[in-house]
Amino acid sequence: MALFLGVDIGTSTAKATVLDENCRIVYNTAEKVRVMSPKPGFYEVDADKTWWQTFVKILKKMSLVLDLYQIEAVCISSVCGSFVPVDENLRPLRRAIMYGIDRRAINEVEYLNRAFDEKYLIHRLGSKFTTHSLIPKFLWLRNNEPDIYTKTRYFVESSNYITSKLTGETAWDFPTVSGCQLLDLPTMAYPSEMLDQIGIDPSKLPKLLWPSQVLSTVSRKASEITGLKRGTKVFVGACDINMESMSCGATKPGDLLITLGSTTSILLNTGNLVFREGFVSGVSLEVGVYRLGGATSSGARFIQAMKKLFRPSRKKARGMETVPKLPTGIIILPYLDGARCPYHDPHAVGVLYGLRSDTTLEDLENAFLEALAVEVAVIIGRISDLVPHNRPIHVTGGLSKIPSLVKLLASVTGKALQVHSNVDASLGAALMTIDNTLLTDLKCYKDDGHLVYPDLELSNKYSYYIKEYDLLYRTLFMKDR
Repeated sequence: MALFLGVDIGTSTAKATVLDENCRIVYNTAEKVRVMSPKPGFYEVDADKTWWQTFVKILKKMSLVLDLYQIEAVCISSVCGSFVPVDENLRPLRRAIMYGIDRRAINEVEYLNRAFDEKYLIHRLGSKFTTHSLIPKFLWLRNNEPDIYTKTRYFVESSNYITSKLTGETAWDFPTVSGCQLLDLPTMAYPSEMLDQIGIDPSKLPKLLWPSQVLSTVSRKASEITGLKRGTKVFVGACDINMESMSCGATKPGDLLITLGSTTSILLNTGNLVFREGFVSGVSLEVGVYRLGGATSSGARFIQAMKKLFRPSRKKARGMETVPKLPTGIIILPYLDGARCPYHDPHAVGVLYGLRSDTTLEDLENAFLEALAVEVAVIIGRISDLVPHNRPIHVTGGLSKIPSLVKLLASVTGKALQVHSNVDASLGAALMTIDNTLLTDLKCYKDDGHLVYPDLELSNKYSYYIKEYDLLYRTLFMKDR
């Protein structure tokens, strides 16, 4: 029996899904991963321990219940925009630098946005530079750690770090580099002229391929380390938001996906390039499909930080659940690590507005969820003219398993949600391998999810919140602009 493996290396968790040749899930598992913050605004991981060794650990665990030699193909998904500099032997030269939550390159972002024409950046790279962009972080490395920059043979991100070690071949995928302003959209190549101009060597960037292409096969050395069969196909893979879209079938123009994970990601597939301030335009998972995307710095990370700060309210006795008082009257700007989409302001901070003498810890807990929902509503408002009104929004991610948050999100946005709480990017990666290996018309695993409709009375109340949220941000952080 042929098996097909998808692995997703996330911010807090690495997940794996195995499908058989009939598209049935035969195995899945997860491992915690560790992100370090050596100083405020800096987020890093040990690439070998967090990415490669976790991948190997997953395979060792898998080998206890499955024959790894039955795995015909492997595809890796990962957090977008995280990278590590490696030497010619793929040895990391420092810890990997994380995606947009890492704000070390703020000065480089501001310098590059001044140095290059805004129209050029938007229409060639899809957006002005942000803390999620890779070029400012390459520049930061060259400016602050020149010895490491000089020794770097390649910059690789988490998925292609693993696929490189599996095959000896190195490549980045088009959707990932596009989402990090590293793809010149008219030429579908790296922006070599810009890189040369700022002193970044384009030869340090791997070749570009599409996620569904086979990179190469598992080498003899990698087979000995992992237990995978030598010659197993290894696909190029892509970043997590693209594989999330694969997992729930949100891959066609008009499909809008919200992934509620460690951070919140938004992906709108379009039939042509569409540009919008505060978002990143680029290519999507399939050739000929484009996307407008963005991500926040909040999500589960924000919830965890706030609960640690305020402590959760006492556990209610069984049978004593109360209906939350919504709206709470509290507006929270969840910018503990700066604002990303749609404001892209690394200098923004968290704000708690609307406390009263009768505010309870339970009110605050509900306000944490409101903050995430209102933030998403503000983002959707910016692209509402592009979103088909008769099509539910796809929702995935770990937080989609929280019914109260999903119900609140539907009401705050005023949109019907198609919630896929049983899928993830590792399933999307596994589906990509089977779709492009067997090439048959299979009735593959499909999770249609369940529909959640908004409470229209609540939606009307929250329309005021959405305006106040935006006004509060602009009053506090845009008054000098």
